[in-house]
Amino acid sequence: MSAIKTICAGATIVLICRIGWTQTANITNNLIFHELNQAGGLPELQNSYISGDSRGYTWIASSDGLCRFDGKNTTVYRPQIANGQMDPHVSSKVFEDLNGNLWFTTYNNLHWLNPFTDKITQFNLNAGTDPQFYAFYLEKKTDLWFVADDTLRKLNIPSGTVTNLHPLDTYVCEALVDQSGNVTGLAVPKPNNQLCGIDVISYKHNTFSKKTYFSTARQHGLPAANIIGANAESDTVLWLASSIGMIRFPLKHPSSYRIFSIGKKDRNAMYWDIVRWKGYYWVSSSPFGLCLFDQSGKILLNTARIRIENRVVDFTNLNNLFLDKNENLWVASWGNGVYFTSLNHSKFQHLLKPFDDVVLKKRPVEEVAVNKNGEVWCMIPGEGLKTFNPDYNNVIS
Repeated sequence: MSAIKTICAGATIVLICRIGWTQTANITNNLIFHELNQAGGLPELQNSYISGDSRGYTWIASSDGLCRFDGKNTTVYRPQIANGQMDPHVSSKVFEDLNGNLWFTTYNNLHWLNPFTDKITQFNLNAGTDPQFYAFYLEKKTDLWFVADDTLRKLNIPSGTVTNLHPLDTYVCEALVDQSGNVTGLAVPKPNNQLCGIDVISYKHNTFSKKTYFSTARQHGLPAANIIGANAESDTVLWLASSIGMIRFPLKHPSSYRIFSIGKKDRNAMYWDIVRWKGYYWVSSSPFGLCLFDQSGKILLNTARIRIENRVVDFTNLNNLFLDKNENLWVASWGNGVYFTSLNHSKFQHLLKPFDDVVLKKRPVEEVAVNKNGEVWCMIPGEGLKTFNPDYNNVIS
């Protein structure tokens, strides 16, 4: 029997009876976190971009190579440029094309890795002395969008043709994609200019237009915010990583924006990334750590510390998130490597569901355990054990 420990008093078998309390950090005791750092094969601990491929590998970008993690071992790939020197500073996620090749950028060039031969090939592109390559989207597995030399470019992989689209003096942007998989625009944060918001570029009939939101000019009646990233829910809805919270921003109805925030003020605060899971939203932040919100924006969890084996680990300086196809949540950090946990195997999804059985209502639950049949055992002080079926909707004993 694998124990799931909980600290909760009153209302239900679950941990959400008073979810707004600071005690909600104890929910993460139900998530078994693992860490991947230099002891596990990472060459260094600044790992901003995490992604996966069709074969089930996890790919982690670092400033000293591209890392492949198979669940046990880490393999590091370091590209070379034409003069034979290493070009290890990976600046993007990996993008898998129709042939299974993995494309990525370093600060100095564009590369692709053949996963069957482990060979890395540099894509030859005439660039300046400080090109700052950044790949950010693969359209229909054939057209790679990237920035280099302050120019937005698109590579058609089957033909090898690069099209220069227009000037773009940033390496942070997000593609807006319609239901057919076509890129209809870009969201371009302006993090180098404090409180200058975000530009949204729209493409139509070979022309483009631009609007600015959340800037100090307060266009559209929106507050000023330091926007440092964007995550597209669709081509009409953006999630904006910012200093005031994670902002859900519908482009067609700007005034209907919502800010997902834990409500604490910190002049150095930054909300970094968001992933959706079973109708909830995981949000990474610094210095508040990992947060969980429901769809209304209500904070369900906020933790700045986690326990790994017998250690309490600082969990405050987080950046990007990645949820793989097996429902493993990957959390990148600033200087502490990568953390991951299985949401699918933790029974956490059940802990988020209110349970209104009169047997447990207004009773403290000190311990919860799950046996191999999925039955849940609850220990109630002074009353003994109660057992529930795997769906948590019937008391067995």
